[in-house]
Amino acid sequence: MNKISFEDLLTESFEEENNDNYQYQDQQQDQSSLVDIVDHDILMHREIHFNGSFENMVKYYESKGLGCEDDFSLESIKSLAQTEKDHKINIKEALLNEGDCQDIEKFRSLYKKLLSANSGIAQMIANLVLSEDEERPLEIEALASSGETTLKWLIRLIEEEDFYSELSPGYGLAPLYATECLGQIASPKSIPAIFEAADKNMEGAITALMKIGLPACQFLLKIIEHKTTDNDFNKAALILSNFPNDKAIAQKSFLAASKIDPAKDSLALFYLSLCWGELDHKYSSEAKQILKKVNEDDFFYQHIQDSLKLLK
Repeated sequence: MNKISFEDLLTESFEEENNDNYQYQDQQQDQSSLVDIVDHDILMHREIHFNGSFENMVKYYESKGLGCEDDFSLESIKSLAQTEKDHKINIKEALLNEGDCQDIEKFRSLYKKLLSANSGIAQMIANLVLSEDEERPLEIEALASSGETTLKWLIRLIEEEDFYSELSPGYGLAPLYATECLGQIASPKSIPAIFEAADKNMEGAITALMKIGLPACQFLLKIIEHKTTDNDFNKAALILSNFPNDKAIAQKSFLAASKIDPAKDSLALFYLSLCWGELDHKYSSEAKQILKKVNEDDFFYQHIQDSLKLLK
């Protein structure tokens, strides 16, 4: 069975409004001299977040809203608006290509659905995504208190690439808050999704997985025991190194380290060595032998050596 998308979840929750397609108008004359890359990005933000209005975008940037892009100065926004006025053209038709217009239509449609959510989980999700507050304790608590009924929504938020885009509703921040919600719910069902999304939000993933506790720890240990992909192995070792010192973690991470090539996987070895705080002293000599296989010029050599000094 195919996974249901986040947008499908919204569509299931309330009736979708009719939406005229955002059409791309091909310009015959070359207007490329009027714009640059930053202008292009400003225009995309204007079309998606401010419904095509420079006036609304200027007001938002004057108020220093949460979604303000560091690369966009207020002066550059005003200048582009003035350029459009002076040349008496709609710059979006001169600058945006068909792919851009498809993105605009996609994100506008998602905005419309979120803004239309007026009950249940859909509304709570919309409140989380669309909030302009940097901290969202009320929105997070509302979802977390609903327990596992919200899991599929929150998991979709952290799985779907679109929500990491600054063009998406929530300016790319929604997955971070969704991960925080999942940590508070602390359901083992969310572990694989949180782990997979850690590449994009490592700090949030570590916090959430630590809140889930033992089931998350067992999941991570299984990865380093079976060494799947190098990326998964390194990621699991890094996350484990943030868990409290534990004999089981120490022993299994040491056994995993003994199976890798220290000369090639010094980063992985470094992460694993951070887990050895509770390693029994009987492994000390073996650990030191592993260290000898790491090139002394290796960036992680000294860090690993420092970890070994903490062995009992």
